[in-house]
Amino acid sequence: MASERIEKLLAMQQKAEAQKRKAEQQLKAAKHKISIQRNKERTHRLCERGGHLEHYLPNPELLTDEDVFLLIDYFFSSSRVRELVEQMTASRRGELPQSPKELIDAAVQRMPKPSVSSVTWHDTDEDDAESDGSSPIP
Repeated sequence: MASERIEKLLAMQQKAEAQKRKAEQQLKAAKHKISIQRNKERTHRLCERGGHLEHYLPNPELLTDEDVFLLIDYFFSSSRVRELVEQMTASRRGELPQSPKELIDAAVQRMPKPSVSSVTWHDTDEDDAESDGSSPIP
């Protein structure tokens, strides 16, 4: 009698261990799929953002990676830009009522307007400029 109980218990144990192994394999497979999906999403995000950056670069193939990194570092050396990024991140977390677009629009409105005297036009036709004596180039 005791041995029948032990055999049943051992069979239950083996079945439970098999189920555990199967569950562990399923867990491992699910974690792997999550990792693959995250990598795909990151690759897509990097391509989208890199492509958008290249849209603003004239002849991007002429610039080295270092050139682009220096340019990006220059952009983010501005405390205004870093503060705006923090605000946009807070907005996406739901900590600010404004949308990132609203934050950008407000930042653009706060930008100092260039004064007319600080603008130099270098594409003026020299003949036209000489004729009326108003050449902005000394």
